[in-house]
Amino acid sequence: MRLFLIFFLSFNFSLMSQDLPFSSIPEAPQEYNATNSIRRMIQGLGFRYYWATEGLRASDLNYRPSEEAQNTLETLQHIYGLSTTIFNAAKNQASLRPSPRPTSNLKELRFSTLENLEKTSALFDQYADKELEELGNRRRNEHQPRKMDALHPS
Repeated sequence: MRLFLIFFLSFNFSLMSQDLPFSSIPEAPQEYNATNSIRRMIQGLGFRYYWATEGLRASDLNYRPSEEAQNTLETLQHIYGLSTTIFNAAKNQASLRPSPRPTSNLKELRFSTLENLEKTSALFDQYADKELEELGNRRRNEHQPRKMDALHPS
């Protein structure tokens, strides 16, 4: 139990002491192509998320604009799920449903979301436009109904 507590505290302190990605937005690339456009969009998402979530208080996280709406924390958890889906798509990996419930700790949630976006941006940096096109074609072909499926829907 004592070892677990030490690990947990050191993990939380390491999260707090780390610089989070996207506190600033990287320089725009000189070349305009599909891969750079996707990376720039992800970097923009990360930058806006970083500053939109910086300094949020408990009262901010609990804010719910209406009874039917999600509160701010639930919205941030949803955004984390979307960042995971984007990261999985970049890896050409399926996103499983239902996804596990994300943490309600803001520091961990921010770290994980920004890390997903940073890793996704780095993955797209490795793709050439031709590879990106092939990836899109492969995914489209995987989701094309076969003739038998069209005749006998489930």
